[in-house]
Amino acid sequence: MNFPIEVYTIIIECLLIFYFFHKEVRPVYPSRRYIILFCISLFAVIMLSTLYTPMFIRLVIISLFLFLCYTFCFKCKIFQITYTIILFFVTSMFSDVIGAFVLSRLGISINELLGISEGRLIYNTTSKIIHLFLLVIIILFTNARFDSKALLHAIPLMLCNLSSIFILFAQYTTFIDNGKYSTFVMTTICMLVINIVVCGYTEIVKKSYELQKNQLCMQEQLAKQELYYQDIIARQDESRALWHDIKKYMLAMENLVSTKTRPEAESQLSALKKKFSSLDQMIDTGNSIVDGILNYGSNKAGSLGISINFNLWLDTDLNISPVDLYIIIGNTMDNAIEACDAFPADHKPSISCTLRQKNHVLLYEISNPIPQVSVKKAGVIHGYGLENVKECVNRNSGFISVKNENDIFCVSITLNV
Repeated sequence: MNFPIEVYTIIIECLLIFYFFHKEVRPVYPSRRYIILFCISLFAVIMLSTLYTPMFIRLVIISLFLFLCYTFCFKCKIFQITYTIILFFVTSMFSDVIGAFVLSRLGISINELLGISEGRLIYNTTSKIIHLFLLVIIILFTNARFDSKALLHAIPLMLCNLSSIFILFAQYTTFIDNGKYSTFVMTTICMLVINIVVCGYTEIVKKSYELQKNQLCMQEQLAKQELYYQDIIARQDESRALWHDIKKYMLAMENLVSTKTRPEAESQLSALKKKFSSLDQMIDTGNSIVDGILNYGSNKAGSLGISINFNLWLDTDLNISPVDLYIIIGNTMDNAIEACDAFPADHKPSISCTLRQKNHVLLYEISNPIPQVSVKKAGVIHGYGLENVKECVNRNSGFISVKNENDIFCVSITLNV
């Protein structure tokens, strides 16, 4: 056993474990001290098990250590941590097999790969690079974000992996010819470090994109909430003015009735009813975020001559972020309004919108007739589209159904709240 090579391999394996488990099970770390202590303990366990135990017992010891730490210290679910442990070590074995196959096909013998010399170093490094790429792909799949954007994020890492393997093989060939051991070792370590750095920057770019998207959504949501509260203030002013003048209306109607001028009394009563009805047009579900989105959509549709038939019933508190509510409800409602606005001015259809909660299940459904002409998208925020709605639904463990039947476009969404 080449001790420096094994220490180097164990350090990389510890980093891969920490990265993958942090992404998959999202543990709750009490403090940085716990993280440092965990990493040191993990290194010690892997080192001792590598030195003195066979492969199978080594895997059992490391798996048991990870299970106990993440279950009892970091408060992770038993099934989730068990699945993650199995997934990690299965992919680790798979990457070892792929690494051995690739290098053997390039002309490096199995004895060199499993020995204690430079062949072992290039084999361990190649296997860890392949393992890193497999873990990134698994994270994209399990987090329900394996779409075109996620694939684009993975392409730089894949290219870096392939380039690194080629460079490692080229350096190994050079080492066989010239015997420059230090140059070969430094090149091998640098290649692995570059792959880790590229992986980290890929995560940073992805988070930056998501943050930018959330900021844009929050700005649009803030604008809608501002309009919603301005509407509330305006209606409160109307209410004060109405209550201030109601006695005058009542006295005027009493005088008109006493003088038996019925048409004028009916006219005054109709004007009073109209003022009261204007106060009842505001949507009030008890949830200010939902109210802001629905009132904004209702006012926008009304200004275009489109009516929305609402069927609403929900609790005041929803276990969904305001950004996700805006993306799901706001985008689908904007799409429906734009579709109806494409109809002729004298034949504007209506939109059907249902938002009902039963226990911890929220049902949202919106449907609209399909115009015969294409609908042009407008706005900076609008245009995230149905794919982002699906992403939000998946993130909230929900279900979405999109139907196009009998010239009616319908989006049905079920969420666990």
